[in-house]
Amino acid sequence: MTLKTKRLLVKLNATDYADTIQKEKIWREMFGSIGNNVLIASDVKIYTATHSTKVSERTAQNWDENSGISFCNTFAQPVIIEDNVWIGGGSIILPNVTIGKNSVIGAGSIVTRSIPSNCVAVGNPCRVIKYVENE
Repeated sequence: MTLKTKRLLVKLNATDYADTIQKEKIWREMFGSIGNNVLIASDVKIYTATHSTKVSERTAQNWDENSGISFCNTFAQPVIIEDNVWIGGGSIILPNVTIGKNSVIGAGSIVTRSIPSNCVAVGNPCRVIKYVENE
């Protein structure tokens, strides 16, 4: 899965900035699904992999440098991006968050927890600065 995603990222980065149809196809293949009318600006990083903070839980048992397996137990958690979301350039979205419909994430934000619908959220960590009326 990692190799497939890295190849899709290369393809995404080579896609013309204005070719939103091709970019959306790549996003959907990469993420499995995304909401409708989602804009993900350039240089956005979305992380789904995570691990325990406890050494005993994150370190693979009987790990050997020459085994070819990772020394760190990681697992994926979802990132959900709902309809009509705008994610500003340079944002980082961490595992297990949902960005609610009609919301805007300001450029450079680091999203560490879920963001509700119909709001503008910015910063590090990303926080709601206002709610907006959306029909």
